[in-house]
Amino acid sequence: MDIKKVGILFLMFIFLSFCSAFPTNAIVIANKDSVDYDYAKLLMNNMYSNKKVTVVGNHINITDTKVYYIPAYNKLKISENGETLIVEFENNNKSIQYKSLTYEREINFEKDKKVEFFGKLYKILDHDGDSLILGDEVKNITTNESFEYKNYKIVLKAVSFDKNELLVDVYKDNELIESVKLKKGKYHQVKDSDIGIIYNETYESLKRLYFNFNVYDAIKLVDGEEFPLNKDFIVYIRGNKIELEHKHPENLPENFKIMNFNVYVDSFGNITTFRVKTTHNYEEEIDDIQYLGDDVWGIKEGNKTYVFYCGEKYKNATFYFGCGKILDDNVLKVDSDLILIGGPVSNNITNQIKDKLKIKIDNNNPGKNRGVIQLIKNPYNPKHNILVLAGSDRNGTKACVLAVINGIYKNQDIMIVELDGDKVKVIK
Repeated sequence: MDIKKVGILFLMFIFLSFCSAFPTNAIVIANKDSVDYDYAKLLMNNMYSNKKVTVVGNHINITDTKVYYIPAYNKLKISENGETLIVEFENNNKSIQYKSLTYEREINFEKDKKVEFFGKLYKILDHDGDSLILGDEVKNITTNESFEYKNYKIVLKAVSFDKNELLVDVYKDNELIESVKLKKGKYHQVKDSDIGIIYNETYESLKRLYFNFNVYDAIKLVDGEEFPLNKDFIVYIRGNKIELEHKHPENLPENFKIMNFNVYVDSFGNITTFRVKTTHNYEEEIDDIQYLGDDVWGIKEGNKTYVFYCGEKYKNATFYFGCGKILDDNVLKVDSDLILIGGPVSNNITNQIKDKLKIKIDNNNPGKNRGVIQLIKNPYNPKHNILVLAGSDRNGTKACVLAVINGIYKNQDIMIVELDGDKVKVIK
């Protein structure tokens, strides 16, 4: 078989073998000339650690995705980049009941330092030990009368002789809610709101005074009180650490997301295996040669900036770690598990084993928008498994892939699924 002619993508992944529902040491196989290739990349982006790089001038934009497969008896703990997630749970071999959940974040409480919460970047505006104010600047305004933001209006009333204090009235929906003195350079949180203001400076033009303000979407974290971005959590501020404790962990779904942690139950048993995915976006300016992690380098050579990985130069690429191209023509006899994406018509390797499948896959079976996930022994290499993700149409195959990604599939021999809009329904 000529691999290049049939347009099949072969990638091998080194994978942790903690009784995971996902095949170990798997080769992902999909047709490059079909939508199944996009489904393969979707699967790889969510199931394997990877790094996406884009060169812009002498900067490199990086998306770092880490995927961990973690075995646990009754407690899951993972730490990354100053963030820690601790989850206690009970496993009855069929479902998970969460007993406690705590998220911890180490922060240098330095004024004007930027931190990320729930995927949004905030600046530390104030900190007094028991409380912390975070703000995302949304406006810079210069006025000599008033300004508005959302359904609030701030009206300037008077200024002190030294211009260090400014008296303002604050209206919400045209109703006065507070009159307050703003001190220059000091933060003020508008009463009963998520809006913050800093009075910066006074300017004079044509014998008129103008006042400059920063306006923020702001959150105030207070020790022992509810977390304003998610009322299910209580905030604790301890030293240089913020802790969020879930009030009702027993109500959490089996798979959940908190901050930068996407948590999926991958398999049950005496030991529960969790798949935890984290993603970090950042930018690096390259001056010479800079290590970007995972054997990836940023290099500036003259006026050209590029990424160097495994002996090759790149401008834009996504690297999947622990993988390599398979050059052996007899793929079914490779010493590895296989993941086949697409049915016999789309995927030539699936076609070669179609008579070995437990459920026949064609345009009519299992039906419109439906697919079958099948786990079988490799008939040509019985010590390894083959996981087939295939549907009667492209939506059926997509349903199979999403069922794996979203933690719906958990090592069953057969699962029939259906794509209903953007959701996956389990048929059997």
